[in-house]
Amino acid sequence: MTDFFMIRLLKNIIFITALNLIILSNGNAITELSREELKNQTAQAGMSVAIDNAVVYHESSSLKFIDADETDAGYLGFRDIKQLYTYNTGDVDVDGDGVMGHLNIDIANPEESVDHYSKPFVAMECSDWETLSFFQAGTIDFNGTEIGSLAITGTGFPEWNLYFGAHDAGIDFEAGFKAKINSFKYKYGDPANDHWLGFDNLYISNSFSGHSDDPSDPTTWVSEGRFKIGDFQNNKPATFDIGVRESDNSPAIFLSTPMTGSVRMENIHIESNDFGPAAIDGIKVHNMSIELPGRNLGMGN
Repeated sequence: MTDFFMIRLLKNIIFITALNLIILSNGNAITELSREELKNQTAQAGMSVAIDNAVVYHESSSLKFIDADETDAGYLGFRDIKQLYTYNTGDVDVDGDGVMGHLNIDIANPEESVDHYSKPFVAMECSDWETLSFFQAGTIDFNGTEIGSLAITGTGFPEWNLYFGAHDAGIDFEAGFKAKINSFKYKYGDPANDHWLGFDNLYISNSFSGHSDDPSDPTTWVSEGRFKIGDFQNNKPATFDIGVRESDNSPAIFLSTPMTGSVRMENIHIESNDFGPAAIDGIKVHNMSIELPGRNLGMGN
């Protein structure tokens, strides 16, 4: 599972960047910088953006995902949706390293290499992104039957990056981020009954370190680095393509999403029962392909 407003904001930034940035960086190989070096690289081939305590509130009465292929039009619906987002960067030091980072947007033009991604790409990166988001769906229903409600509170992304390149008619990308979700709670079954499951303090990062790191003891956890979907540094981008299946010439969306990272949760709850912490460390997905079939998109039979 993500932040609707931030995705729309970043899409707009990509569009503006593509129209206005005409100065490309000199041909340099992709070199991984330290946190301090990265924060001091300001607008060398693009621009830096500061956001001062932006607050966005969004409320919707309903949202439905409908299976239009079926005659009975089955759906999954959400009602009474409330969302709140706050953003701040440019004058905050989220990670406490003594340097205040910006949202940096650049066009990179690396040298040819077989070891790292070597095509020009748009790079967006922020090492000090102070944000919190809250999401609530008062009712979830499936084909008219209420199946529960959902609340996700205190989601933050203290650092992240998005890289976008191209291949043929498709998109190469890397999404890297460190995240924390304070609380996730899903109430299920009859709304009159208080049946629920959830977790507290979900951490997503590259790894967890510390001299006394103990997966069973959340007080020892120190999250480091970013969970990555795709990896430009090692020339293993995630990819997005739209094409046709060879088997039946039907349209489809094709995704390839290699990923690396670690995920930990402090507490897992089922109602009043506390099952303690959970840790999934050293995730390495070398190859994961996802195929989404199309629906009368004008290709094939």
